[in-house]
Amino acid sequence: MKISSLFLGNELLNGQTTNVNIITLGDVLSENGYTLDGSQTVKDSMEDIQTSIKRHLGVSDILIICGGLGPTEDDITRKAVAQTIGLKTGFSEEVCKGLRAYMKAKGKTPSEDYYQKQAEVIIGADILKNFVGLAPGLYCHSKGTDIFLLPGPPREFKPMVEKTLIPFLQKKSPAETQAILFHLIGLSETRVENALQDFLKKYDFIVPAYCANLGHVKMTINYPAPQSHLRESFISEIKEIYGTHLVQSADMMQDIAKLLESKKLSLATAESCTGGGIGQVITSYTGASSFFMGSINTYANEWKVNQLGVQEQTLIDHGAVSEECVSEMINGLCHKYSVDCGIAVTGIAGPGGGSDEKPVGLIYIATKVKKSVEITRHTFGGNRKEVREQTIRYALNQLRLQLINYKNCNH
Repeated sequence: MKISSLFLGNELLNGQTTNVNIITLGDVLSENGYTLDGSQTVKDSMEDIQTSIKRHLGVSDILIICGGLGPTEDDITRKAVAQTIGLKTGFSEEVCKGLRAYMKAKGKTPSEDYYQKQAEVIIGADILKNFVGLAPGLYCHSKGTDIFLLPGPPREFKPMVEKTLIPFLQKKSPAETQAILFHLIGLSETRVENALQDFLKKYDFIVPAYCANLGHVKMTINYPAPQSHLRESFISEIKEIYGTHLVQSADMMQDIAKLLESKKLSLATAESCTGGGIGQVITSYTGASSFFMGSINTYANEWKVNQLGVQEQTLIDHGAVSEECVSEMINGLCHKYSVDCGIAVTGIAGPGGGSDEKPVGLIYIATKVKKSVEITRHTFGGNRKEVREQTIRYALNQLRLQLINYKNCNH
């Protein structure tokens, strides 16, 4: 089955918006045993959109068109598709009724013009429920091609792919392959690949795929559907191979939260070079309030002294970016704010501020669980954003591993 996609929008081509939907689509299809054969990004032009659609009719079995379903003048997807396949667009009372109910519940009163535009559909197409947003999706068929029109906002696009597109594909043509996605932290792509070699010799029908990004490797193993009875064996053996490098998700918060909650431990952070980024990841986890006390962002040396108890002489002798400073940061944090566990980071994220002795990318990470403190030194490559992202990921992973090894409250 040939699956293709068109992503519409000038903002995707001029750099204003990153097309995260293509990543979502590829991931969800792969996880369910399907492959995206090709994808194209098209500007908001009736002629260009229609030309692209025509290329796929009778060639692609499935055509997924993303974007251009809103109420503004540049939202022309419905008209472009309708004209290309010989249908018309029109006002849907059913869609409008749903929009009015949604807006009333939110206390909003948009203009009648809004309803006229947003309730436009392709006459004869199936209306697809939008699970979290307003613009409904549409499904139609032409010249042997199933066409799905899906909304562009990522928070709306993903649920429709998972809950509408995938069930359709599974019914139309059950996947010949299945896949399992694993997240690995603290290993390079090469080490991940090398560690899997004996496993692949044992199961020579498995095809792996790796994607590395700043200390995180996504590994997908693809296997024939008839071998699905071995799925739990695959998972069990891979857990044995990679051990604590395996995590539930790239941000590790599911794993960390489970460890903190099971051990009834509290957590706080002291951040210098990450500016609250670690705390942001922690609080993105629903239920973080059960263990997370807060974050102290101490960029200035004065704040390190006043808020964390770092000694002025330490800063004079060793500087803010040092093992001595981060040690006092973590101990001051946990003592002053009476928390069981902590993360403290200090470093040079760049692009300026580095020296021969302390280059850009130099980071010190301290984690503490009860009385046990671990401090590590890193030199991360990349730009300012990438250095900060690596610092956040490595700091959380360091805490996660320390929590795994934590035995009792007197440790």
